[in-house]
Amino acid sequence: MRKHLERWHEKFVAVPTYLMIRATYLLVLGFAIIIGAYYEAFGISPMSLTKEGWSLLAFLILFCVSSMYFLRIGANSDLRLRFSLPRQLLLLVLSLLTSLAANWFVFQASQYPVNLYAICFVLMLPATPAAGLTWPFAALLIAFNSVLAASYLTDSLSKGYLLQIFSGQLFGFGLFRTMLSEFQQKSLANHRLAELLATQRMLKSEVELDTRRRIARDLHDELGHLSTVVSNNLERYLHTEPNPSDIVIETQELVQRLNRQIRNLSATLYDTCFDLTASLQTLAEHTKKPEIQITTHNFSGRCGANVAEAIFRASQEAITNCIKHSNATKLAIHIAVDDESYRVEIKDNGTNGKHLSYGFGLKGLVQRIENLNGKTDIQLTSEGCNLTFAIPNQ
Repeated sequence: MRKHLERWHEKFVAVPTYLMIRATYLLVLGFAIIIGAYYEAFGISPMSLTKEGWSLLAFLILFCVSSMYFLRIGANSDLRLRFSLPRQLLLLVLSLLTSLAANWFVFQASQYPVNLYAICFVLMLPATPAAGLTWPFAALLIAFNSVLAASYLTDSLSKGYLLQIFSGQLFGFGLFRTMLSEFQQKSLANHRLAELLATQRMLKSEVELDTRRRIARDLHDELGHLSTVVSNNLERYLHTEPNPSDIVIETQELVQRLNRQIRNLSATLYDTCFDLTASLQTLAEHTKKPEIQITTHNFSGRCGANVAEAIFRASQEAITNCIKHSNATKLAIHIAVDDESYRVEIKDNGTNGKHLSYGFGLKGLVQRIENLNGKTDIQLTSEGCNLTFAIPNQ
């Protein structure tokens, strides 16, 4: 039980501040509308223990709970705003209860000589958390609320205003749906920016490597050749001169040392290793969700270009899947190296479903690993998705 509560807390606090502020503003506005309608209808304290006071309290609580639950699952939904069926059903039940509370409140007000045109505005509010529902469920809720309101307001209100109530529900639904979609698009844009910065770092490393290789070739081909010629000429001179001076002997030793240093420097500059850890850290630092943790074992952070690209692209694909298809808030990347292979494990805490579907991204990932004679394993568990692969350490 504690584990589930901690997991729920992690997902809720992952809601970005700007989205929480915007949703809170709309909730406060909804509360103001409800309380204003109450005073318009009854003119008594909402805290009084009357059936009208209880109707207001029930409406406020259900409206708050359904809206908060919508915000919670909405901020942790995938890019296509798809939710699991249990969450859909729970949100539908909460929305239906909110609709019943709203209609109970309005029905109580209709028994008094009040301006129902001002009171019935609250009937548009239950549709706002319905933005977290799929279109069939949302249509069911709006239709239910409209028919229920029409059943006891037809004699009191014009048909045109009943149509306005229906239209107002569609407006509230569209407003919250747009807010949620905007959040998801912003999350994807932040992820794309993180990928761009990390890829830029890899390209910078590749340019640096190309420059170092060119300098290494020039050192070996030009200076190495010249130093070898000078060394050979000095050696020939020492063999022909019976009494060479100490300066010539010392010069011969210095030229030989220079030749060794040129070879060592050329070998060092020709190093073809990428700084993989730096690129992954850049990707992690600029990704807001999921939170990325990178750990290593017996790995210096640098490896060959092909291996680095495979691990980096696999990490990119895992993060993209978290944003598009999962509710994951955390992702862990662990890289271990031994004499035989690079072993990489990428785990998230998302709810990916029970069946694994190999889309274009996963197929490309598996193919990239197989091209390096590696093996890939992907498993879905109750704790999330676990991607592991091994690449031979050549």
